[in-house]
Amino acid sequence: MNLIGKIFTVLIFVMSLVFMAFSVAVYATHKNWKDEAKTLTTTNQTLSSKRTELEQQLGETKQMLEQERAARRYALAALEVRSSQQERQLATQQASLDQKVKELDQKSAALDQASKVAIAAETRNTELENKLQTAQQNRDAMFANVVSTSDRVQTLQTNEERLKEREGQLAQQTARQRRVLNANGLTEFTNVDGVPPKLDGRVTAIGANNFVEVSLGKDDGLSIGNTLDIFRGDQYLGRVIIRKVSPDRSVGEIQREYRKGEIKKGDYVSTKLG
Repeated sequence: MNLIGKIFTVLIFVMSLVFMAFSVAVYATHKNWKDEAKTLTTTNQTLSSKRTELEQQLGETKQMLEQERAARRYALAALEVRSSQQERQLATQQASLDQKVKELDQKSAALDQASKVAIAAETRNTELENKLQTAQQNRDAMFANVVSTSDRVQTLQTNEERLKEREGQLAQQTARQRRVLNANGLTEFTNVDGVPPKLDGRVTAIGANNFVEVSLGKDDGLSIGNTLDIFRGDQYLGRVIIRKVSPDRSVGEIQREYRKGEIKKGDYVSTKLG
């Protein structure tokens, strides 16, 4: 097959595809006009039935409108009759009102005269009330002064009794403190700064250069320079001087001259033995 034959073959194949696509498109857009006609006939019948129904409703509506118009004309006639009656009643009431206005004017004149008398009486009453209020204020001020003075007197008496009671308590406390000082060979001038409170703890760590850590600190009342005695059971082991304190721990230096044995972790420490 030569070149021209191949070209015609390709063209025929391409045209076949084009016609096939055209056929598919025509089939896709094809409508069944018979079914369409049936649908239109059904729709026309439905619309005709709807039209008949609407015309019937329109006739009923017109009939109801005529009835409402007749009822409205009747109501309007009744309102006109009622309006005429009310106009006659209004005229009668106007005459009565004019008579009452005349009587009211007479009463108003009498009331004005009585009002003048009442204003004069009210003025005198206001003056008397002002005088009475001033007298009451003076009386209240005097009463408040008396009450305040009585309260101060009562307070001073209460304070005096409380101070006397406190004086007796202080005297007893001073006597007890003096007996305690005498029993311990102390006076009120003895220097107790740096004397630690009664504390008990344990050795928590052994350090180098004769330093130990104990479980007592600044929060327990311990301070630098305080001394602690170390013991295990009934055996006295030595004494340390506190060199560094923290809130819950302290570091002390073992005093060689007081050392009586080997100090270990867990040994007891105390500020005062005995």
